[in-house]
Amino acid sequence: MRLFTPRLELIRAWADPVRAAARDDRARLAALLDADVPADWPHEFLGDALPHMADALERQPPQDGYTMWFVVQREPRVLIGTAGLKSPPNDGRVDIGYGVVASFRRRGYAGEATRRLIDMAFEDPAVNRIVAETMPDLPASIRVLEKCGFVQVAAGVTGFSGEEGVIQYELKRPSTAPQR
Repeated sequence: MRLFTPRLELIRAWADPVRAAARDDRARLAALLDADVPADWPHEFLGDALPHMADALERQPPQDGYTMWFVVQREPRVLIGTAGLKSPPNDGRVDIGYGVVASFRRRGYAGEATRRLIDMAFEDPAVNRIVAETMPDLPASIRVLEKCGFVQVAAGVTGFSGEEGVIQYELKRPSTAPQR
């Protein structure tokens, strides 16, 4: 499954490229995604999550868009980051995350990828709100969320990955979007 924006292609993750990324097998990752892999891949927000993601995708491949997506710049084709909807809706809520490698930041790519996933999420009538978390010392991430229409709903909370001091943002379904 692939999603497109004017400058980006979002490629739904599957086990093979995630495993290649976890093993730092740049040649295999580049071949699987048909994109160059920059020297600063992966971005720091993936941390140690890649092996766990690969294992989860091997056990149960995604059947929908609720997973990680590789973010590829279309011209020239370069893997620049990841974005994702972390799980199917739970009580109307989905969580979103994103990250772009340092060499491609400050070009609007994080917002562009995030907006595309927001649109996809709200196509699902079971989704009533999208939640994002960031740290207070990441002003660029805060700007991405605010530009995408998110509003801060909590500060100093424990994040979904166990981090302390997280700021939580929320975007509610527009009144014109279909609801369940």
